[in-house]
Amino acid sequence: MRAIAACLLLLCACARPKAWPEQVRAALPPVSGGRDFEAGFRNGADMVHEALKSGIRPFRPVLDRPAPPPRLLGPAPEGLETPRPLADLDPDTGLLVVSVAGGGDFARGQVQGFDWALGAVGQGLVRPMAKPAPPADWSPWEERLTLASGSRSVDLRWAPGLLAWSLAEAGFPPRRGWRPWSDPAPPAWAAFAGDVLWAQTRGGQALSIDLASGGIIEVRPGSAHAAPGSLEAFRASVEREFRSAAFQEELAGLRSRAAAGGIPEILAVGRRLSGMGEAAEAEAYGWFRKAADLGDPTAMLNIGVRLHHGLGVAADRAASGLWLDRAAAAGLPEAAAIRTMLEQAPSASAGSPAPPAPAAAPPPR
Repeated sequence: MRAIAACLLLLCACARPKAWPEQVRAALPPVSGGRDFEAGFRNGADMVHEALKSGIRPFRPVLDRPAPPPRLLGPAPEGLETPRPLADLDPDTGLLVVSVAGGGDFARGQVQGFDWALGAVGQGLVRPMAKPAPPADWSPWEERLTLASGSRSVDLRWAPGLLAWSLAEAGFPPRRGWRPWSDPAPPAWAAFAGDVLWAQTRGGQALSIDLASGGIIEVRPGSAHAAPGSLEAFRASVEREFRSAAFQEELAGLRSRAAAGGIPEILAVGRRLSGMGEAAEAEAYGWFRKAADLGDPTAMLNIGVRLHHGLGVAADRAASGLWLDRAAAAGLPEAAAIRTMLEQAPSASAGSPAPPAPAAAPPPR
């Protein structure tokens, strides 16, 4: 119950408007329709600005749209009167969609403010979502479960009403996320591939969850799974997944969008290739380098970390430091802290870098 209450309090806090910067406030169009409408308009525009600044997917408010029937994972947790529907990603835009209740002046203004800001300054948030290929290997659920893929690992925790995770990549600080979980039981199986977490319920539903936002990309029927084997078997399964027709089809689509798109599309290819074997790591480095040369600070940070560990490229500590300095100068102050951490940490082999120790209890964002 405490976990559910914490979720609800966090969602309420996130709905409060934040300060709109003066340089963007000046770009707001004239708004008329009453004080509540104006407040809603600025709140909706704020959602876009804060999402761009923080690099997250916002909830897109939608008015006068019937809410889809809730897809419940099981009975509502005790004490929760109305079962919570699962938040979903709109595959056409990649945005989380939430129906605005009521339809008053504030709600109408919020929807119009969001749409205005998205069209005026926020088109970078629109990133269509492709259906992810299902993973080849699953792990049975444990009280504390850690899944690894190449240089990345995800630490999973469950509590009634909540599924939380901490995503770690060698040399980077962990990224934490969560989503409501209405099943009174934890998942039966879990898997990790790319930026997608897979969870299969004890009722036989397999959910693909976007780790960056917590939104559900797709729900499909689950299947029987075998317990994982040795490290050699795991590496073989990664190789099978990389060579599979489904993965290659997904990868071809990502490459095509990157060729015609911008930095977000380029980064998507690099992230999907990460952890998929030596050849894939080498190609991933090339995509990250392309985005870094275009001035993206996140890509510069990635290049610096990869050069330090020798992921997809020969290790070069001097070049690593230069790229991390460039990332910090380009607007990522945490790059300087990461460089210090890398210089002080003991060396790890390029093929199996040691992931940072997981946090004791990853809280909701």
